[in-house]
Amino acid sequence: MDLTKAEIMELTRLCTEKPYFECELGFFTQSKGTHMGGPLSRLLADLIIENKIEKQIMQHPRWKKCWDWVRLIDDTLSGWESEEIFDEFFEFLNTLHPGIKWTCEKEKDGRLPIFDIQLIRQEEEIATTVYRKSSASDRYIHYTSWQAWKEKSGAIRTLKNRAHTYCSDEQLLAEELSYLLEVFVQNGYPEKVVYRILYEENKPTKLQQQSDKKTDFANVFYVPYHNRAKRLYKILQEQFGITTVFKKTTTLGNLIKRKGRQKEKQFTTNTVYKVPCKECDKAYIGQSKNTIAKRGGQHKALCRRNVKLSKLKSSKKDNGIAFHHIKTGHEFDFDKTEIIARDTNYWRRLILEGIAIKTNDNLVNLQAGFMIDECWTPYLAKQGEANLTSTVSG
Repeated sequence: MDLTKAEIMELTRLCTEKPYFECELGFFTQSKGTHMGGPLSRLLADLIIENKIEKQIMQHPRWKKCWDWVRLIDDTLSGWESEEIFDEFFEFLNTLHPGIKWTCEKEKDGRLPIFDIQLIRQEEEIATTVYRKSSASDRYIHYTSWQAWKEKSGAIRTLKNRAHTYCSDEQLLAEELSYLLEVFVQNGYPEKVVYRILYEENKPTKLQQQSDKKTDFANVFYVPYHNRAKRLYKILQEQFGITTVFKKTTTLGNLIKRKGRQKEKQFTTNTVYKVPCKECDKAYIGQSKNTIAKRGGQHKALCRRNVKLSKLKSSKKDNGIAFHHIKTGHEFDFDKTEIIARDTNYWRRLILEGIAIKTNDNLVNLQAGFMIDECWTPYLAKQGEANLTSTVSG
């Protein structure tokens, strides 16, 4: 697709203007900087530093002669003749762009962290090893966790490979592997198992060789992991060539942890809802893509218009609330509107509405909603409205 320069700039502006983010405290607008985690953020940060920072440094009469760094996005590594010269440069660096404020970490006791690597100054060279922040919890997937063994052992092998890649000599490697052994034992793993993977396993295992093969996603069986079904998964792989991929299931944390700010009921969209009458035991069931507040306002507006009952009955829309209000003078309690189900798909929402109307008595609805075949009646009566709606909408 060919885009003009103006079109690219307009698309970039749309993607980066007023970025929003959500945390446990609610929704916020990010006032400065690129979108956190956005696909364009890395590219834009690189372009800004290259054109707004490095370009000015290269044009400076003093710093262009002695400045040099290795940079990954906004993380840099550089060497200087003295700390005093660096402090002068650092002060200059923070004057180049009003929206960018740099921080620095200096070499301390012959050590300097960069990315997740620890640089160690020795007599004739710089040694490297793995760097961990002081806030690192060392908590990994626990041995008793209900997860496939290949995922648990994969965590050990990944950190082992990192140690072999980062550690520049045998002593540092031995220290890192010893540390990993202690960490995984603290996470519930048998010491012999961890020791075997860290120290004795050199050749790729059969499981690793299988994982290196390209997966044919046309022959994939997605299933929640279950320890007692391992033999079944093995048969599927060996006899039928079907690869098992484990999918995430609901955890205890999902059930008891409140994730982020909960949307207030009146601002909920794409719902099947139920509005009770204040003065009798009747109710109205409907569906709408609009918010509960907006749909309730539409019902109230129609009630105030005092439309003829015959016109309400002949309408293609279900005006049951207005019909009941004009005929009896009863008011509806919109503050106690109940959300029966939610679904963004219009046709599924119509089906959910039809099921709710079919399984409820004492309704003021003028229409039966989406027609549900009579063959479903025994099942609907057995399941009940609550179970059925939650199953269908899921």
